[in-house]
Amino acid sequence: MLAGRQGCGALTDAMLDQIVTPEIARQLHEEALRTRGMAVIVTDDWVAYPGKLMARLATMETMPYILLADTLDEMRAALPPGMYRSDRTPADPVGLLELWSS
Repeated sequence: MLAGRQGCGALTDAMLDQIVTPEIARQLHEEALRTRGMAVIVTDDWVAYPGKLMARLATMETMPYILLADTLDEMRAALPPGMYRSDRTPADPVGLLELWSS
């Protein structure tokens, strides 16, 4: 899913982002937990939102829902509760900052 910098950009170009509030993100997370779980990909490598951090919500499929924040602390506070951060690996794309999952 995250094949590198160009792969991340292609993902954004291929869908219409729907910016959601932290409350909506929590509702989507609760719904996803009933069936499959959720991952959140936090990145600063998105041309469409310069100067912002973006978190894309995903289940087994990529979803159009994103959260935007000015700082990493703001983003972490906006993520649904009960999610766990995975350490970044050398294979992760350059713009990927954190990966969260439930």
